Amino acid sequence: MKKYVCMLLMFCMFLGCFAGCNVAEKDPIDSTEQPTESQSEGAETQTTSTSKPATNEPPFLCVSNGEISVGAWRGTYSWTVENEDGEGRTVHADSEHPLDCLETIQSTFEAMKVSQDTTLALDFEFAPTSIMVRRYNLKDADSGAYEEIPVNGSSIEVRSGAYLYEVIAKWESNNTLYSGTVQYAFCTEN
Repeated sequence: MKKYVCMLLMFCMFLGCFAGCNVAEKDPIDSTEQPTESQSEGAETQTTSTSKPATNEPPFLCVSNGEISVGAWRGTYSWTVENEDGEGRTVHADSEHPLDCLETIQSTFEAMKVSQDTTLALDFEFAPTSIMVRRYNLKDADSGAYEEIPVNGSSIEVRSGAYLYEVIAKWESNNTLYSGTVQYAFCTEN
């Protein structure tokens, strides 16, 4: 039963990522395309820390190498949005660890192709207050061992090869209408 719930949750998150990142399943985006008017408006939302999110859902994450963008799986989160009357509404969603959902992640989201060590941008719908990233070697995924990697602004250095990257982003409520912690994951391959 848990497997079906996880699959249903992943499908719903994929649909949201498809809309939020404008990334088709297993179909990379050419970054030379000009943004539409609505995408340009979304770019303003991403850089304005006090703007209200478009939905009551946590933001989506796209990962980009400057040429190609891929969507990231969204897992466990706790998300609070302040209503217009000043009251807050919090939603908690729980999922299995990304390594336990690896098959779903790999079949739903395209892996970022990395043939050499490179920098990837973590493009959120709106910028988090802090980001933590863990790297899991998929050749040894059963061990659960990870390496914490440094984040430079919203960029990370990735290695070539098959890895799962777990991203934990936090939004603090300093003068914003939203706050929370969200777990994401994406894979890389040669």
